[in-house]
Amino acid sequence: MLNSSRVYGNQHICCNVESCVYNDAKNCHCTLESITVQPNCNCNTGKADGECCCGDYRCKC
Repeated sequence: MLNSSRVYGNQHICCNVESCVYNDAKNCHCTLESITVQPNCNCNTGKADGECCCGDYRCKC
């Protein structure tokens, strides 16, 4: 099992989700140091937008 806190190379988290509190829309950048990618339940579509999502998302509202 991989260590989930390990950083590989010079990674950068790009983000276009303007409604997320962690999004720096000006720079298209997530301000978190790391994110958790979570599976969506019972989808099995084989497409990224249906299979997974950012588990750290928080709405600005």
